[in-house]
Amino acid sequence: MTDVESIIGKPITSPLEEEGKQRWHIVRLICGFTSVLVVLYGLLFFMVSRELLILVPAFIFCVMFLGVMRLTARENYRLTGFLLQLVFCSVMIYYGIVLGNTAQVQYLSIFMISISALLFRPDDKRFIYASALLPVICLGMLELNYNLGWFPSVVFTYRQDQVFRWLILFVVILLNFLLLSLHQTKLVGLLRKSRELYFQLNITNQQLRLQAEQLEHQVLLRTEELNRLVQQLQGANRLKTAFLQENNHEVRNPVNSILGFTDRLIRHKRKPFISEQEELELLECIYSSSQHLRNIVSNVLDYSRLEAGKDIRLSYETFPCKEWLEQSVFVYEVMARERKVKIHRRIDDSLPDLITTDKTRLTQILFNLVGNAMKFTPRHKNIYIHCWQEEGWFMIKIRDEGVGIAAKNLESIFNDYETNDYAGGVGLGLGIVKKLTQLLNGQVEVSSVEGEGSMFKISIPMNQRAPE
Repeated sequence: MTDVESIIGKPITSPLEEEGKQRWHIVRLICGFTSVLVVLYGLLFFMVSRELLILVPAFIFCVMFLGVMRLTARENYRLTGFLLQLVFCSVMIYYGIVLGNTAQVQYLSIFMISISALLFRPDDKRFIYASALLPVICLGMLELNYNLGWFPSVVFTYRQDQVFRWLILFVVILLNFLLLSLHQTKLVGLLRKSRELYFQLNITNQQLRLQAEQLEHQVLLRTEELNRLVQQLQGANRLKTAFLQENNHEVRNPVNSILGFTDRLIRHKRKPFISEQEELELLECIYSSSQHLRNIVSNVLDYSRLEAGKDIRLSYETFPCKEWLEQSVFVYEVMARERKVKIHRRIDDSLPDLITTDKTRLTQILFNLVGNAMKFTPRHKNIYIHCWQEEGWFMIKIRDEGVGIAAKNLESIFNDYETNDYAGGVGLGLGIVKKLTQLLNGQVEVSSVEGEGSMFKISIPMNQRAPE
């Protein structure tokens, strides 16, 4: 079905197809009606004249009309219409010769010429002209026969001739009434069809107008969606540009620290007297900066793997929990001393000696959270790290006294490239924290009061095993 048909709810046939079906029904009607008439008139004429030359051909013509009617089953209305006209011509010529000029069989030509327009579609002009020309030719042939006497007529009495003439006149009038009725039926059908089409077109116009409004609304929605996507892509492009800039800056800071501390260590080594404590402090600073640099590189590499659709492989191992925590926090305690920030550690006695999980990823999570707290905590403020066990879960809570996070930003704080304008940064740390915590079958929670600080809580199963 076409779009218009789906709107109207019914299949639409072309006007030419409708015309063809109408002609098909007209041919069947005329064939049936005239087959009855020709038999009836054959019997009447036989009763008047007792001539078999009138009766026998009447049955033959009846069979011919019924044969044309049978051919209509093929739905070739042009062929059946033309054959019907040929049968009418045969009737007019035969009975025109047999009954003679007095019977006025020639009046049938009026009906035959008029019916040509009903037998064919308006665009079949050649068939219409040929069909209308046939009775004219037959009429001319009859007139020539009457004048030249090619075929003699049957001799009837005057009274018989008058009876034939009036019967033929009656049937001509009857056939023309049939013709008028068919034209009237056609006109009424056209008017009804026009009215139906008018209402259908009104309904279609309303539905098309409604669909146009809906499509216009959808176009507006799609346009807004595309504009929003364009803005998101532009924003992502700006964030990636900022990421490259900030990444260079963050990598440069620990590298500069490593170079600076190494230079100081070399210069102190050249002096004749350097205390072991000073040397140890410089080495601790170099170690801390190196660990911080490695954490930045790990974040970028892990993010690249996730962006490429690759999985991060986990390596489970059993290790001393308290010793791991002290070593990990020590890295940032050195940096905290440089920044005048105090880190407070608290490890519950209930915490078991050993824990089984991915040590590298757990360290990366802790580094990111402590590094994030360091980034947003001003000088002479505190960072609190608390570890404990809770119903088989290893719990870590990091609370700082930094600038805090606005309530509207809490939901998006774990998005990639999301950062606080106060301290800058790459903005990958918290996103990596959430992804790694989920990989370790854990959860991360955040709460914050703007101007007072933030609190992050990590919960990870105590003992995990690599999947089989």
